[in-house]
Amino acid sequence: MALLGAVALASVPVNAQEQPAASFPPSAAPPPTRPASTGQYPAAAPPPPADRGRAPAATPPRAAPATAHLGPYQRPAFRPEDTAKPVDPDGRIDRRYLHDGLYLRFSGGIGIGYDFIDASDERFHFASSDFKRGRHYGFAVATELAGGGTPHPGLVIGGGLYTVWVPSSSAYTRVSPGVYEFEPFQLALVGPMVDWYPFPRGGWHAQAAVGLTSFVAGQGNPAGVVATETVPIARAHTAVGYGIMLSAGYEWWVGEQIGVGPLLRMVRGWADGTDEDGVTWEHDAVGYLVMLSVTYH
Repeated sequence: MALLGAVALASVPVNAQEQPAASFPPSAAPPPTRPASTGQYPAAAPPPPADRGRAPAATPPRAAPATAHLGPYQRPAFRPEDTAKPVDPDGRIDRRYLHDGLYLRFSGGIGIGYDFIDASDERFHFASSDFKRGRHYGFAVATELAGGGTPHPGLVIGGGLYTVWVPSSSAYTRVSPGVYEFEPFQLALVGPMVDWYPFPRGGWHAQAAVGLTSFVAGQGNPAGVVATETVPIARAHTAVGYGIMLSAGYEWWVGEQIGVGPLLRMVRGWADGTDEDGVTWEHDAVGYLVMLSVTYH
């Protein structure tokens, strides 16, 4: 029996045996026990005793962003003057490469000039293909001198002098001598004009003028024969009347206020006059021209 009791006592686990209790000072609390792991972070520890009862510090407000939020983009209303009057950083109109202000132009060119003629003297039987009136024509040289101002960008109002000069020409007749050789004649038109640039900073433009014309007719000599009473000389004379000018072209800027470019032009005048022999002449003169213009504008 004593042997069985000893075996039973030996089979009791060591950790089940009584251990002496740990002793702590009366004023000290036992250390906290670490909770078992549950897969989550443990709860935050309470604030130290000195902070108990104090309200937590207020969080400072976040500063507003430096750039304010913009609304949806809206296209500004189009104003035609925006294309004609861009401004520089100082707010002034940038007048460089803009058709405004003082306007000066000189042009020169070449082409062909016609003069349809009719005389009150029946001895001059000038003829043409329609046998109604004669004509003479030839190589022509043209000039232009114009000036004005610009009441609105791109619109020029002023005046000009436009000439067409033909150094020599021939006219046919129905009877002997058959041909008259004419010395130089010149058509000149002077009057108000308008020059319009639809794009005030561009190069396209159209021009028109009306006014008084003068036609200076050179002497006409019968070809191959001596002038007689029945084959008279066509005396030189001056005729006056009215006329028009139409042209269109393009200019390239070669400076802040200077443009250069080609022009297509038509100048036409109707005039009549009387020579020293008392013969009345009627003229319908026209020039078709290609010109090169230089414009300060």
